[in-house]
Amino acid sequence: CANSDAANEAGEVAFWREACWVGMPRYCFRLAFATRQGKGAKKNVPYAVKLYEKLCDVRDSQDEITGWACFNLGLIFVNGDGVARDGAKAFRFFERACNAGSMGGCNSVGVMYKEGDGVKVDLARAAAFHQKSCDGGYGRGCRNLAHLVENGMGVPKDKAKAISLNRRARELGEQDACDVAGKRKTAKSPEP
Repeated sequence: CANSDAANEAGEVAFWREACWVGMPRYCFRLAFATRQGKGAKKNVPYAVKLYEKLCDVRDSQDEITGWACFNLGLIFVNGDGVARDGAKAFRFFERACNAGSMGGCNSVGVMYKEGDGVKVDLARAAAFHQKSCDGGYGRGCRNLAHLVENGMGVPKDKAKAISLNRRARELGEQDACDVAGKRKTAKSPEP
């Protein structure tokens, strides 16, 4: 059975490659994801980057594929996944993702402003981007905003609001937010 699964994955990748070649963005995205992960295709991060860049290069697009492509590029560059780590480049890709409607991208822009990774530290902007991602239904954005609000970082300190934001984060599936009493369950700092 394992061989048939591998054959099916390889067949899908071949189809995605052909569909991408004729200009079908959804399949270019799937091909980029497969080659980045090495699923059904040889792992080839530089090739995945080229595909993602092609998809991300659509200016002022509100297309979901554009947002995901830019977000994945941000992850590749912030983590140095098969490429040299580059915070400034990651920031630009996360910003494009946010502009294309990716709430994960907006949250990541907030994290980078908070950490000063690829951009100057600006806690007020970090809070604004976390707020945007939280308003867009991204639980991690609510959790990260709660952390800033709880500690008065870039926004007024407000424990009640922090508890409310953490509840919202949990409602959205963010399991390591805070419990009902507002006590931090983990000591980890917010992540993108």
